Amino acid sequence: EAPMIMRQWNTVAEKVANIHRDEGDGDVLVFMPGADTINLVLEKLEEKNLRDVVLFPAHGALSPEDQEKIFVAYPGKRKVVVATNIAETSITIDGIVYVVDPGFVKETHFHPLSGIQSLDVIEHSQSGCSQRAGRAGRTQPGICFRLYSEENFNNRPLYTEPEIKRVSLASV
Repeated sequence: EAPMIMRQWNTVAEKVANIHRDEGDGDVLVFMPGADTINLVLEKLEEKNLRDVVLFPAHGALSPEDQEKIFVAYPGKRKVVVATNIAETSITIDGIVYVVDPGFVKETHFHPLSGIQSLDVIEHSQSGCSQRAGRAGRTQPGICFRLYSEENFNNRPLYTEPEIKRVSLASV
């Protein structure tokens, strides 16, 4: 899983650059599984020296002031927000026309044989991916670029397994 997502951040940055070069006006929302991969994508995008682009991370570890920056309009510039799944349902960012979805998410899982709980990068469910696609064009027509095949999508679980089934309740 980890090597696949590590290859993905290059592909994600390239897709954003292609959108900026080839598509019409509108901001871009990119989904990545965590702050580590968000930072990798942002670094790769900075290396591309894209003109008239402003880049922002969006994840829970940011200060409220930094989180608010994603909601500001930047006239004459394309805003690119690279976010965790917090942007999947919790917020709507005006101006988002394009979504880039590599199809991964971080989930907490309890492994009963080892007694260890871990935060794993996994393929997102069909419903979660559809929710992400719905972020494109919330306030105007939009496009979602999925970085996985239709066959891969169809082989994913329909819904995300509820957290109560994935974690240990011993601490509760």
